[in-house]
Amino acid sequence: MQIVQARERLEKNANLLIFLLAVYAGVRGVVGAATQAFSIDEIITKMVATQPGLKGIWAALLKSVDSAPPGFYVIERLGLDLASNLHIALRIPSILAVPITITCVFLYVKKRDGAWAALLCSFLLLSTAQFRYFMDIARPYSMIVACFAFALLCHQRLPSPWWTVLLALTLAFAQSIHYFAILAILPFWLSEGTFLLTRRQFRWAVWFALIVGPLPLLFFWPLLSAFKTYYGGHYWEHFAAADLARAYGAFFWTTTGIGVGMAAIAVTGVIGPRLWIRLVDSSQAEVSRQDLAEDVLVLGILALPFIAFVVTRVMHGEMLERHIIPAILGIVLGLGRVFSRANAKAFTLLTIFVLSGVGVVELSFWRSVHPLNVSSLTAPVEEFVEKAGHPELPVVVSNGITYVPLVYYASPAWKHRFVFLDDPEKALRYTRTDNVDKALRSFVGYFPIEIQTYSEFVRSHSSFLLYEDAAPGLEWLPLELSRENATMQVVSIEQNRTLYLVTMKKGSVAESGR
Repeated sequence: MQIVQARERLEKNANLLIFLLAVYAGVRGVVGAATQAFSIDEIITKMVATQPGLKGIWAALLKSVDSAPPGFYVIERLGLDLASNLHIALRIPSILAVPITITCVFLYVKKRDGAWAALLCSFLLLSTAQFRYFMDIARPYSMIVACFAFALLCHQRLPSPWWTVLLALTLAFAQSIHYFAILAILPFWLSEGTFLLTRRQFRWAVWFALIVGPLPLLFFWPLLSAFKTYYGGHYWEHFAAADLARAYGAFFWTTTGIGVGMAAIAVTGVIGPRLWIRLVDSSQAEVSRQDLAEDVLVLGILALPFIAFVVTRVMHGEMLERHIIPAILGIVLGLGRVFSRANAKAFTLLTIFVLSGVGVVELSFWRSVHPLNVSSLTAPVEEFVEKAGHPELPVVVSNGITYVPLVYYASPAWKHRFVFLDDPEKALRYTRTDNVDKALRSFVGYFPIEIQTYSEFVRSHSSFLLYEDAAPGLEWLPLELSRENATMQVVSIEQNRTLYLVTMKKGSVAESGR
């Protein structure tokens, strides 16, 4: 009885609780943004977003400096005017996307499954990759989840003219910030097709909205085509069929087994009641038929990894887990169906499970937060190299993903001492991809980068320092130097950092100009 009373009390205050949760998410995002240095991807975002006007953004994308549509950089440019702290300003769109997602999921689930299930689904979002990783990352992934959360809310309220217009605008906006949005639009087409077949009603306004959604892709196609041509068929990471299960674990920042289990429970939450009605309680068949289109939509979004895998294979493209992150919404909404049917005791256990999981992670975050400023990434590296001596020698950074943030945060005296050597052919030979070398080459003119071709550099430098760290960066240079029989003497080693003094032997392949 006490459990029921507590549940009723919380349901009465559900709107207040969801407001407080949204505020907390925003504050948490700002704190995370203020204490975290930019990654290479975020520095690229800044490169493009700060170009002069839309024309400058378009020109940078045409040179394959980055891979998102122009709409994303326009939004980031607006965010830069909202805060004086650059680390917060560039991440504001991603931060705001999380409270929007929380609110939309709450309203969607509340209408279908009740306030209590809606609250639990909203808290569950704090266990997802959108909140734990992409909220304070200046990339489009958090925003794309928010777009489709709002699109789901619009779809639930069709055929209202106002919500139909908002659906069209939301889908078009999503397509304007991420090319893979078109794959998440496909479940909406499947849902409306199901509605047409089961209800025998052609909602022309809804179909028009679904046609409008992908249209920006046609306009941005030259940019996507140029990017694909530039990087060719040697994409740096390949998504195989075996990775489908792993994606569900990554969505919730957990193991593959738990992620797949959550997805399976979510599917059961959607399909189970429908099978029960069909086999046991046929009196509810008409209601079941009316909700079929909505169920198809939820299942379609939940199955987005499979949809994307098939489409990209047919189109000879590549995908990553983060490209299909809206699938999180399908899992959460499916679990909402399960939550709504649990009795009081079972629901209490579910609530404890969700809140304790979120609480442990959040407590760990707040304990790790120190002064609200970003520690220099480069200062420890500068000190590490300086202690080794040889101040007259350039420092070659073997890891391209490390090199860009290193130069971005470097002091003026060191910006030109750090060097990156590129050679797409050698990169392809040793690592089966030339993406890193080509990416850094495309930054020339947009970033103060010291990049030289490998052959020219070793011909003009018989000795240099080579800096390595443990970060994955598809490094080929140490392998090539070993092949050249160059002398690589360790002059300093500290934790995950190693500094070598490299001496090119006379008569080596590189030195001879081959």
